[in-house]
Amino acid sequence: RMQLAIQIWAFLEDPDLFGYGRCYLNIMVGAIVLSAMLPIMQTTEVPLLDPVTYGIFEILLESIFTVEVVLRLCSTPSFRTFFVNAYNIVDIAAVVVPLCVKISAGFFLDVKQAEANLDYLVMTFITMMPVVRMLKLLRRFDTSHLIMKAINEALAALPVLLYNLTVLVLFFSSLLYLAESRDDIPSLATAVWCCVVTVGTVGYGDVVPKSTPGTLTIASLIVLSALYMAIPIGIVGYAFQSVWERRDQLLLIHRTFTRFQASGYTVRDIPGIFLAFDTNNDGVLSLNEFTEMMCHLEIAFDKKRITDVFQTFDENNDGVLDDKEFVKAMFPWAFAEMYGDLTEESDESGADGESETIQE
Repeated sequence: RMQLAIQIWAFLEDPDLFGYGRCYLNIMVGAIVLSAMLPIMQTTEVPLLDPVTYGIFEILLESIFTVEVVLRLCSTPSFRTFFVNAYNIVDIAAVVVPLCVKISAGFFLDVKQAEANLDYLVMTFITMMPVVRMLKLLRRFDTSHLIMKAINEALAALPVLLYNLTVLVLFFSSLLYLAESRDDIPSLATAVWCCVVTVGTVGYGDVVPKSTPGTLTIASLIVLSALYMAIPIGIVGYAFQSVWERRDQLLLIHRTFTRFQASGYTVRDIPGIFLAFDTNNDGVLSLNEFTEMMCHLEIAFDKKRITDVFQTFDENNDGVLDDKEFVKAMFPWAFAEMYGDLTEESDESGADGESETIQE
């Protein structure tokens, strides 16, 4: 690729590596927040801007977003991975959807007139675009990956907890339905709603028990649900704490993984890539060889970050890195498939050695 394209890609993916990168980030964050707030302010009783001024602001902001998307597309190392990247999909949607709406309804949208005419196309655009545009900020928050990882770790325990909670709600709903008159609780569904609100500690007050047995039923549910809800909250809290304690390592792996995929490489390419950059043919990469590989493949450009990645992946701290360590850290789900036979052979040879030692 052209050197200019490489520099543009590096700047857009990691602006902090450049002296003016922080300024670019601040401008983009400000533009995104402004683009999300303007449609909301146009729905107030007295709109913030007249339709023409609002339309001019929209065109200006969308032009900024369009330039960014075009630059990313023109400088991407892989067009295939570009169009399946979630961040890029959000960026494209934030540009294409407003353009389609304005071609259909006009470039200067009058929100009040759209509400009066029940123009659902414009109304949907006004209500949903703040959400889409705020999603553009996800690219700027690496730590959002940590939250998703904590949720994934906690999901294994949640199904049985939700099942037990459902049984608890249904049981107390049945008791409440039997305890109350049909004037107060007309159906079992109403009793379920009352118990769900109680368990969630929301307490709307739209449905309340009137009889003494019904009151005792709800009082018992309040105590039990308070004790029970501490379990899933504790599990999620512990999962997040565990992830947060490893945040530096996880963020390094996630950034490297994202850059690796964005460059169009797959896990099957790793052994060949390591072999190509193993200049002394010793089967492993030194820090200098690993640095050359990361820079040449446009996965990372900052030498300090490359060193941190190298030390994170080097599990046995021997100062070198092989393809197995790299795959295990970045693609743990593919490690067994690629190196399972080698691992089994290693285990068998180790077991044979132990048996020979015992026989001696």
